Amino acid sequence: MHHGYIPSEIDHINGNRADNRIENLRAVTRSQNQYNKGKCRNNTSGHRGVSWHKPTGKWSVRISLNNRNKSMGYYDDLELAAFIAEEARLKYYGEYAKESK
Repeated sequence: MHHGYIPSEIDHINGNRADNRIENLRAVTRSQNQYNKGKCRNNTSGHRGVSWHKPTGKWSVRISLNNRNKSMGYYDDLELAAFIAEEARLKYYGEYAKESK
């Protein structure tokens, strides 16, 4: 409303839902709003987009893009997998990317 219209989705840039200053709010699409959500509660790797893949015995990296999961590969090292996940989010999500921790 501040800018003359009511957006269908609003994003809190700093991730703090209680911070409703106008400079912390931006109009976004549903997809963009999902790009910077936090880790799921059932995350066991400690890193967003990284999970253990039992069949390969490796860490799997996946991101969601255009309502589809995109695999970024399988890695022996958890820290490398976390780095790949972070870089993929920066590449594909741009300004809407949120750090995993």
